[in-house]
Amino acid sequence: SAPIVAVDIPSGVHGDSGIIMGFAPNADLCVTFMNKKLGHTLLPGKEFCGETRIVNIGIPDSVLCSTNATTWENHPRLWSEDLHWPVADTHKYDRGYSLVNSGDSKKTGAGRLAAMAALRIGSGLVGVACSPDSQVTFAADSAAMIVYPVCSLSNFSEIVSDKRITAVLLGPGNGVNELTKNCVLVARELGKRCVLDADALTVFNDNTELLFKSVDINCVLTPHDGEFARIFPDLSGNRLERARAAAERC
Repeated sequence: SAPIVAVDIPSGVHGDSGIIMGFAPNADLCVTFMNKKLGHTLLPGKEFCGETRIVNIGIPDSVLCSTNATTWENHPRLWSEDLHWPVADTHKYDRGYSLVNSGDSKKTGAGRLAAMAALRIGSGLVGVACSPDSQVTFAADSAAMIVYPVCSLSNFSEIVSDKRITAVLLGPGNGVNELTKNCVLVARELGKRCVLDADALTVFNDNTELLFKSVDINCVLTPHDGEFARIFPDLSGNRLERARAAAERC
């Protein structure tokens, strides 16, 4: 029952990958120096570190700068200055128009959560493109959402071609079908910034090269482990290594 304090990183946690090499204790506190290691932030190692504190032992910042680090821990200080904070004369379109493409009434959960998240993070306007039978479900969620019923690809194309739309999420509850695939291709042909998730990735399992040709630096892909393995079956290594290799391939 005694508390466990790890110095640097718990013994048995690989500092570069976070994998457990046989056995590692579950530390209550981990005290490390100058900077975190990857093992402090990647699962499963992260779960063995407990509270991680970085302690200054006199190593100057110039030493860290000289390492040419290529990895950063996600934190608001990396991106908060790029957010468009509202001011008195801000117009809603100054803060982005997000469009969520969702599916039928049986699969609205992920799309609804995504639309609410877009509102919460500060998107000036949020629209939802969905099947007609789920239109009421989305409309009931928030008066701040604009809901567009989608019956066909031409219908979706007309909606997404609005030049004010700055980001499009495709995939949650869309279904693995030709409409989903073509909606992705249309959004990319129109140059929209895209988040591709779930069905918008799975639908390209039989033609990953078409997916890779359609994406660029303005796309974010969010596969879970199973979807990742289907799209990139030949990639190995820890999650960071596989994510970097996948990004390079795309």
